[in-house]
Amino acid sequence: MAGLFMAGGMGGGAMMVPILIYLFKYHSKAAIYNAYAIIFGGASGNFLYSLMEKDYDLGGPQINYDVAALTIPCLLSGTLIGVRLNYAFPETLILLFLTMLVIFTLYKILRRAIRLKGEEDLAFKKERENELNKDEG
Repeated sequence: MAGLFMAGGMGGGAMMVPILIYLFKYHSKAAIYNAYAIIFGGASGNFLYSLMEKDYDLGGPQINYDVAALTIPCLLSGTLIGVRLNYAFPETLILLFLTMLVIFTLYKILRRAIRLKGEEDLAFKKERENELNKDEG
């Protein structure tokens, strides 16, 4: 599952924790720690793969080190804050926050999927009309 999420670009954390909690009966804190380990393994593999690949348009590495230098401090700060809050909050509250996060994420995904489906349908309809006009002309 983690590989599927990471291949889709999600990273997997938002879906991995609920899967570990509900399917594998982990406590929420243990599920979070195990999800970190799973995501770290996948991220390491993606990093090693990207390190070897070249960006053929720019002629350099695929990794944009300037962007990484800007985002890594924020990521690490968020991780530190999250670990502290994980110790401070009771397990029930953490589970509530995770459930709200999954619902919000699914809402955003569904909303975007509906929008993209509408755009694809419109583009298909225009393409179909163009083909019919060419056949008539």
